[in-house]
Amino acid sequence: MDNKSNFEMKVGIFVFIGLVVFTYIVFSIGDFYVFRPGYKIKVKFGFVDGVQASAPIRYAGVAAGKLEDIRFTYNEQKKRTEVELRGWVSKNIKIEKDAQAYINALGVVGEKYLEILPG
Repeated sequence: MDNKSNFEMKVGIFVFIGLVVFTYIVFSIGDFYVFRPGYKIKVKFGFVDGVQASAPIRYAGVAAGKLEDIRFTYNEQKKRTEVELRGWVSKNIKIEKDAQAYINALGVVGEKYLEILPG
């Protein structure tokens, strides 16, 4: 009986390790991370010119992160609706408070992205 339970323990450990490796591979391929080193940003615009969620964020022309969500908000002070872009930026990129953000396109008919210029 001891030999059988020992074998079952080894099979259980092997299956568990296999599931952990499989889960890691699936999340790596899907570009999904439980713990991403970085921080979130919010930028508000009156017009976003067709930018999509999951569009890249570039800081000083270099890839820095990606947009995660696009929402509509109402600004009570200005009495108008604005578009709020929420994104994730890598932790090694520090964005100054006086940085400027705008929507740009890659090439003439390319993908729209969020460009941030250093302050």
